[in-house]
Amino acid sequence: NIESQKFESYARARDVDPTRSPWLRYIRRAERSAAKRADLVLAVSPEDRQVMMDLYGLPAERVATIPNGADVEKYSPADLPTRRAAKRRLGLPDGPVVLYIGSNVPPNQAGLQWVRRLAAIAERFTFVVLGPLFSRPGRWGNLVATGTVEDAGPYFHAADFSVCPIEHGGGTKIKLMEALAAGLPSVAFEEALHGTR
Repeated sequence: NIESQKFESYARARDVDPTRSPWLRYIRRAERSAAKRADLVLAVSPEDRQVMMDLYGLPAERVATIPNGADVEKYSPADLPTRRAAKRRLGLPDGPVVLYIGSNVPPNQAGLQWVRRLAAIAERFTFVVLGPLFSRPGRWGNLVATGTVEDAGPYFHAADFSVCPIEHGGGTKIKLMEALAAGLPSVAFEEALHGTR
């Protein structure tokens, strides 16, 4: 990831003006210094590679792209009987299940607010939030918080859809690639597609 862009985006997710933050200026200086001194800089997407070269004046031969990916062998589409069985094992209702995955960082917290608003008006869907975005696991109406889990596979098998409502961040969104590898129809904001084109 381009750390300076990532943290600027985190600031925007928290409604903080990134131009007024001494911490963000420090990150930009540290990243510039590291990039200038490095023999090789790795980027997670062609877009990030170009931004790194433009931001820090790096020659093309010193910046390589090693794209992120999803393990398509680990996460594969589930047929209807497998999906129903996974829902039963996880204690989820038979109806449509929407999966949202996120670590506890500002872009994912902002995405969670979108999921909460959607859950409040789409009562026939069960929204499963996978990851440490809530202070504790629990169930509130049609919203289920799992906390951190050892393996996301059973949740991919139980889900009918995934959402990736990410407006901030940077880098590539592994959660979106994994959901697509699992064969889930996915709704994603434009930023969530960063680095995938």
